[in-house]
Amino acid sequence: SGSLNALPDGDSDLDGLVEADEQRWDTNPRDPISGNQIRIAAQAAPGTVTLSWLGSSARTYSLGATVGLREGSLMPLVPEGRAIQGFDGPMRLDVLTSSAPAHRFFRVVIKTADP
Repeated sequence: SGSLNALPDGDSDLDGLVEADEQRWDTNPRDPISGNQIRIAAQAAPGTVTLSWLGSSARTYSLGATVGLREGSLMPLVPEGRAIQGFDGPMRLDVLTSSAPAHRFFRVVIKTADP
């Protein structure tokens, strides 16, 4: 169980996410079961990769992919300037990969949703 005065880079519930990431994901830093991860299922359907995570209605998610890690190479997976409104529960995004390079890096930008 965690401390109310936990350090941002600490992991008081030992779930692998530091407190700052728990706040970003809107999960409970005192509950090891509430921790979040992006899961990637290769070839969930022919020519696709499925990204899944536990969402929060208090967050929005912007997703991108790139074949390299150089600056400016990220391609948005949702229309430019738009984010996916989160909801409380499992979320997923199927990414078409049939015409893309076989290896990709994915990035998720998490923001607090507008009230």
